[in-house]
Amino acid sequence: MSEQGAFGTILKINTGTLTLVVSVEEVSFPVQSKVIDEVTSHDSPSGYYEAISVGVRRAEPFDALVTWDVAQATHAQFVTSFNADTAIGMSIEDPGGAEVMSFSAHIESIARLTPLKNALRARIRIHPTGAATIT
Repeated sequence: MSEQGAFGTILKINTGTLTLVVSVEEVSFPVQSKVIDEVTSHDSPSGYYEAISVGVRRAEPFDALVTWDVAQATHAQFVTSFNADTAIGMSIEDPGGAEVMSFSAHIESIARLTPLKNALRARIRIHPTGAATIT
């Protein structure tokens, strides 16, 4: 099972070094967002909503769907990381290699899905923490 799915998107997890997660069927880059606070007041021009950035940014949690095989080192690392309370290094790269996002993350959940045509799947919820680096 060394195929890479998700139309060429490369997801890696630290197993000693950043290692390609095998059998990824579906994954998206984490959405980057910043916290905005509403500051609309009675004297806001024409009564329009006003907002300010509070200076907090984050990479949002995201899911990866894999054809699950816990015997695979990268899949076993998801289980190990789920059982730990520390974040693990990860990266995701677009199919064309234009951007690589590197980050630390907690494995928030692993949902093993009912086998379909003898293939067990898992939806893994990855929760980035700290600053992401994009190169």
